[in-house]
Amino acid sequence: MACSISRIANAVFLANDQLTRRLAMTISLILAADVGAQIRVPTQELHLSPQGYSGISMTPSARVLDHGQLTIAYDQQIPGAQRPSGYNYQVGLGLFPGFEFVGRLATNDLNCNMFTPESCPPATIRDISASVKWTLPLPWKIAGGPSIAVGATDLGGAATLFRSYYVVASQRMRDFELSLGKAQAEVPMAALRGWFGSLSYRPFDWAQFGAEHIDGRQWISLKLFPTLAHEVVAEWSNALTPYFVVTRSLQESTLTERQWIGFGIKVPLDFSGAPNQILKRTEAMASRTINPIDLSAFREALESRGFYFAKWGLAQDRVVLRIDQTGHPWNLLDAAGNALGILLGVYHQSGQPFRIEITQHGLLVAVLSGDLACARLLMQEGSFCDTGEALSFIDPPVGLPSVQWKDDKISLRRAELVFSPTVTTALGTEIGAIDLDTGLNVNALIPLWTGSYVDVNRVIPLGIIRSEDFAPGRQLFDSRILATTNRKMVHQIVALPFGQNYLRTSTGYVQSSWRGWQIDAIAYAQGGEHRVGLSLGRYQFTEPAANAPTREPMLFSWRYAPKNLSWYDAEFQTGQFWGGDRGYTVTQRFWQGDTSVALYLRRSKMERQGPTVSIAGVQVQMPLTPRSQTGFRYINLRGTSQWTYAVESKVLDKDNRLTPGYGTIPKTGDSLMQLLNRDRIGTDYLNNNLHRLRIAYFTQE
Repeated sequence: MACSISRIANAVFLANDQLTRRLAMTISLILAADVGAQIRVPTQELHLSPQGYSGISMTPSARVLDHGQLTIAYDQQIPGAQRPSGYNYQVGLGLFPGFEFVGRLATNDLNCNMFTPESCPPATIRDISASVKWTLPLPWKIAGGPSIAVGATDLGGAATLFRSYYVVASQRMRDFELSLGKAQAEVPMAALRGWFGSLSYRPFDWAQFGAEHIDGRQWISLKLFPTLAHEVVAEWSNALTPYFVVTRSLQESTLTERQWIGFGIKVPLDFSGAPNQILKRTEAMASRTINPIDLSAFREALESRGFYFAKWGLAQDRVVLRIDQTGHPWNLLDAAGNALGILLGVYHQSGQPFRIEITQHGLLVAVLSGDLACARLLMQEGSFCDTGEALSFIDPPVGLPSVQWKDDKISLRRAELVFSPTVTTALGTEIGAIDLDTGLNVNALIPLWTGSYVDVNRVIPLGIIRSEDFAPGRQLFDSRILATTNRKMVHQIVALPFGQNYLRTSTGYVQSSWRGWQIDAIAYAQGGEHRVGLSLGRYQFTEPAANAPTREPMLFSWRYAPKNLSWYDAEFQTGQFWGGDRGYTVTQRFWQGDTSVALYLRRSKMERQGPTVSIAGVQVQMPLTPRSQTGFRYINLRGTSQWTYAVESKVLDKDNRLTPGYGTIPKTGDSLMQLLNRDRIGTDYLNNNLHRLRIAYFTQE
């Protein structure tokens, strides 16, 4: 079989120039070699094609990027453009099993202003777009049958330069993968058209070869995978995967240049741990035990994990430990896991019933209940018990016996100083390909009484990373980051009766000069599967010379998170936005650990008879702070638990001009959903992730 494959490869790679013949000969020799007894790599690695999908180099595969995988890529090629040499930046996401989303920015010139005559070289393009691919859930895939996928390139925006629709089938055979498909090009510049196919071969873990065909044109490619051997990234070596690609056309063509290079890196979206890290942690935890703790050292142990003002006592025969989430900003499950491990150390031979109460701004938001015998089984062996009181999160208790607290410490809350980057970007505009300005966001949170705190936010421009278009006299100068105290507010959160229902009132200044008030209320039902919310406010501009209209935002929202799909939720929001425009937003969010990626569509209009503006975008939210941190006793210095960045574009219209002022929501600080474990407060989510309790305790140093 190896010899027949070698002859096929020689025929496919036949060319006139010496470099191509040498590369073809090398591939043929490797194909003919008997490497089966030495190194076998069971999978073919996908990377992002310069055309906006995962594949070999030029053509798509029927497989997609792995669920939870982020791929960042750059190529020196824009296939199909009048000038194929250029800058091609892509970000690909495996949003859910079998589905990938790729955002792409392609341009021949990064800096020229396309509004200025003769500023850009002839035939310069600048295109920002999205592509999707879906692998069909076919039953024969389980038995090793072929995969079939459908996809579309260059979706969104008014300027459609490279749109194609395609279907492709792929079959994996040991170290080989063969793909065959058919594409329909919608525009003249679309490079993917007609029949296409590819053959890839990965004989070593560090190299992969490919041969591809599109509508009578052929390419060959070599992809290399450098080894991450440094001790700092050794644990992540299976998750952080850099690659380098060389692609060569086998004939002269206007579709692509004769040869070009590309590179990229794959990283996990779940930054709480790469897959092999979790495996190593599980193996390490199998031999670890929770050390006994003397009652006199109980508080010292709590403080070592960041619980400075914890309280403990008894409610009838049940031990109650109350902690604050401050030192574990990623997820309250981390706080619960660390507190449970300490409690097991104190009652190390007991089946004592217990309750751990977790607070946010002094307000009870989650309760972990059970007996310590069942908890010990989970924490030390990773198993659930069949008898006793099972470990589970319950709704915050109402009407239970009062707690007789055993310590005389005053239950205080720490002030927090939160730092985060602030970024203003303009991507793929006629002004420039990548324009950005950066600054530092400093947020002081000062506790008052239960559920109440002062919120002061200051923005400091850094000027370290700033593109020229934000300089004085340039087009984006008025959009630069300014030094300002943009928020001064007092918040009060209260828990409403009958389940997980919360209300927050806020008053003060937002966006520097707008003074007013806002009320936010949310209610969770059926273990958090459904959440409804209402937000309304009234603000007036305080500058005396300005005649700005009163702002009266009022929005209703409904979020659905399926009980058995903790990584997925959908939300519908409607009402009147900050600018007075009325409309709705539909959001589809995908969770990977504590990182979320959302696709959204927003439509609104300013007046009843005015035009409707439609905006589509992709949003990323992630924690930018250590997962666990003890900080200082009276103040906690940390990064934000949820840094948000979004890229959006006007859609469903004949122009692609930016239209600011639509769909804006007033920034009153961390939203009520963010404070409640980033909208993951329901008992369904918490109980579906009990394994994280164990990981949190044994991995915090």
